Order: sequence, then structure tokens, then C-alpha cells
Amino acid sequence: MLSYLPFVLGGKAMQRKYFDIHTSLGRKSVWDERFPRDPETLIKDMAYYRIHGSLFIQNEGMEYSLIQGNRKGIETAEKYKGLYLAATMIPAMKYEWDEPFEYDILNQEKVKAVHIAPKSVRHLFTPKAMEKLCLTMQSKDLPLILSITQTDWSELERFLDAYPSVNVILTDTAWSHNRYLFSLLGRYKNLHFDISSNQSNDILEVTKQYFGIERALFGSDYPFKVMGGLKALVEYARLSEEEKDAVACGNACRLLHIDEKDLELYRGEPDFDEAASLVDQGKPLTSYYIIDAHAHMSGDGIYTLSDLVMKNGDAKSMVRTMDELGIDCTITVPWEGISVNGTNANKTCQKAMSDFPGRFLSYASLNPNYREELETVIPEFHEKDKGFVGIKPYYPKHGLDILDEKYKEWYEYANKRKLLMLLHTGSSSIYPKIPKLCETYPDIAILLAHSGSSYPNADFMIDVAKRYKNAYLEITYTSLTRGIIEYMVEKVGADKVLFGTDTPMRDPAPQLAWVAYSRISIEDKRKILGGNMKKLLERIERD
Repeated sequence: MLSYLPFVLGGKAMQRKYFDIHTSLGRKSVWDERFPRDPETLIKDMAYYRIHGSLFIQNEGMEYSLIQGNRKGIETAEKYKGLYLAATMIPAMKYEWDEPFEYDILNQEKVKAVHIAPKSVRHLFTPKAMEKLCLTMQSKDLPLILSITQTDWSELERFLDAYPSVNVILTDTAWSHNRYLFSLLGRYKNLHFDISSNQSNDILEVTKQYFGIERALFGSDYPFKVMGGLKALVEYARLSEEEKDAVACGNACRLLHIDEKDLELYRGEPDFDEAASLVDQGKPLTSYYIIDAHAHMSGDGIYTLSDLVMKNGDAKSMVRTMDELGIDCTITVPWEGISVNGTNANKTCQKAMSDFPGRFLSYASLNPNYREELETVIPEFHEKDKGFVGIKPYYPKHGLDILDEKYKEWYEYANKRKLLMLLHTGSSSIYPKIPKLCETYPDIAILLAHSGSSYPNADFMIDVAKRYKNAYLEITYTSLTRGIIEYMVEKVGADKVLFGTDTPMRDPAPQLAWVAYSRISIEDKRKILGGNMKKLLERIERD
């Protein structure tokens, strides 16, 4: 098989074929017009990112009528080469429709899977209720496309147990789901998942080790995510070229019965600048000075965490990944510090900074519910170690208001020293507090974490960044929101935008690609990736 290989042959990058298992088209009841919904834009995005085929669902089939949605989807699939439909179906219900007629749509050449949405369409997802539909799927060897948002893990387990010959492609799993997902992957060979939202650290390496790489499929959740971000998860993975081929295209084509030869390669060179070209090939951005503004860490010997699976989260593993991507320095706050013990976390930071000089800086952390941490964080860490360049008050976990008096002395010290503050903005409840924080502590560089999570969130954060010179937009989020890097640069300027990854909870490759593939200038990319943070670090005052 001739694949798209991420190396240079004769001075030109060769193409690896990609098939996107998770895209959607058409209207939904609630919609943000900053996302496209037409097939023409999907085709253009596929060409830009070099995606050679896509399976899509037609949104009207889930939101209005599956009959209309499937008919519209068939028209689209037949019109555009490389597009294939996952027909939205419900279990056989004689009193609703002429059953054989609607099941006939599964005979269409461009229908390659069955999509169900039990919660949205309000049908049972029990083995008995699904029996007739599953018999039809089995007779045609069609896989089932199912979002985890449409079921629960126990319900899914019962289905997998009842129908071992039905291949299930589970979409929309995330890092927070992996303890459930891994349990089922280990017991049911007919379960597969797409990587569009499951960007957990080293997810493909973990899948290969424990379950087999044939279980993971490339998907992008288009139009909501940046397609290239998920390509980077494949290209930077520590897999053989054959294994990358399988995730990128082969696994999907096998399950959907698509001949890879029917997926045509793109002619000519891709329309990429240097940063996008390097990421597209899975190469480190060594000519860029890159600082990761938002990261975590686990202590040595801590192989997983209580509330999530977090593999390879120690400093040594993080440095290996940083080298592979070309990240020069990471500013980190260990997970222990944003949960139970800031003092221990700060010591973990000190060890990482000592073991890997120049590769780590740190946000000091504390749990304000313990007086001794409030009393020691400044003299024992900030004053004794210049590597603590900022603070991370994780108020949601500690059950306090971000403006609680317990934080006051710490904030005043940070303001005096012109330190950074990494501010979690995961809930709109924090919105009213942010202006006062910016006004009260004008010399703290306040990094508004997760500003790129959605357009509504970005709109608020952009307004804050325009009003306050000490407010900055830090981007990281699994959403990889399509077009939002360009949007933030347009609205507030590249000088106010900062690169971050949330590694090792999240794999850093998609976050890097989010910036690298964005259609902004190289100069702006350099600012976002490290230049802006370098300036913020240079303004910190020490005795």
C-alpha cells in the first residue's frame, strides 16, 4: 500500500492517507454560525489538511427526521467523492414506518455504517430493543457509530456482551473516560474508539500496548475541531509507520469496507508554512522558541491518579515528549498541588527543575485550607527558588472563591514581584470575578486558561484582554476549536495569546498543531508559541 509517510523523499514530503471517521454536516437546532455546516467547506478543509475520506452523519437525521436526514446525506455522499454516510437509524418500530423501505437505505453503496443516538432520538438501547436492527447490520457487516454522550457505560457493556459480532465505533470519549473505556476495550474485541476527543497523553501508545492499535481510529469531530490537531496525535506517536497508517486510515477502511485505492492522493505540495509543514510530518519545531504556559506533572513513581488515568506524567517522560515536539520549556504545576498538598507539589517542581535545568519553570501551588501552606509558600519556595515564576490558585478544587481573603497575601506578593497567575476559567461562574482580579492586582500577568475552549468563552476573555493590559489568553482545551486561534488574533492581536497544552493530562501534540496549522503569519505563531511568554518572564522582579 502506498501511504502518506511523514518523511522526506527526494526533497518532498510523502502523503499518508487519512480517513476521518467522525464528521457531521447540516443543521442543528442550536448553532454558532462561526462553524461551517456545508459539504463544500468540509471538502476544502479535507484538502487543506490532506484528509482523503470522511464518514459523516447528517445532523437533521438526529435533530428533525432521520428519513429526511438520511435522504439528504445520500445526496451529499453521492455528489462528493471521498464522503460516506453513517445513516441514522432507530430500532425496528412497525407502528412508525414502512420498515423494509427505510432499512433499504442500508443497501446504498455510500452508506458505510449505522449511526444511533438513543438519548436524542429517545429509543431504548437494550439488547432486546436493538435485536432487529443488529440482525440487519450483521447481515451487511455494517459497524455501529455511537457517541458516549448518547449512552452510559453499563448500557454499552450489555450491548457489547449481547452482540460480539457487531463492531462498535465509540466517539467522543475523553481523557476523563479512560478508566471506563479501557475496561471495556480489554474485554470486548468488537469495541473501537476515535481519537477526536480522546487526546489523553500517549493514548495511541497505551492502546497499542494493552489493546492493539487496530482499536483506535482517526476522527476529528469536524466542524467543531481543527482536523490537523488530530493528525498530529498520529504523526508524533511512537508507532511504526505501518501502525500510523492503520490509525490514520487502515482501521477505518477495514471496518467500513472501503478500498483504500479509492481514496485519491492530493496533487502538488500542501499550502503549509514552515510550522505547519513540520507538524504535518511529526517533526520537532526546533527553529522556534516554544514555552508551554500550562502544564501539570505527577511525582516520580506516581503512575496514575485517583480521578483519571494519567500515563507518563513524570518529569523525565515529559522531557522526552518536549524534545519530540520541540518544546524548550514547560511551566508546570503538579496535580498534587491543585488537589491536596501544595507543599509536596512545590517540592516535586524543585526536583524537576534541578534534574532538568532550563526545561521546567513552575507555578507555586498551595491548598489554602491548610494554614501551614499559606505561611510557608512565600518564604520557602518563592523567595528561595527563582524557578517559581507564578502562582496557581485552584479555587474549584479547594472549595473557595477566587477572591477569598485566604489568597490575599499570596496575591499581593505576586503583584509586587510581577509574577504570572494561571487562572482556571472552566466555568462561567468565574466571569464576574475576573475584572476585579485584574483591577486589584494590575502587575500580575493573569493568564486566562482555556480561553480557546469555545467561541462564547473566547468572546468574554477577548473582552477582558482588551480592557486589561495584564490579561492574556491561554488557549489549551480538548475542543481544538476550529478557527479560534485566527479569531483571537484578529480580535485582540497575537501579543495577547499564549500557547499551553495541559500536558500530561492532555497529549501536547494536538495543542501544538492547533497553533502550527492556524492561518496566521509565522511571526504571530512565534509570538504565541513562546515570544509572548518570554517577555512576561523577563518582567518578573527579584531582589
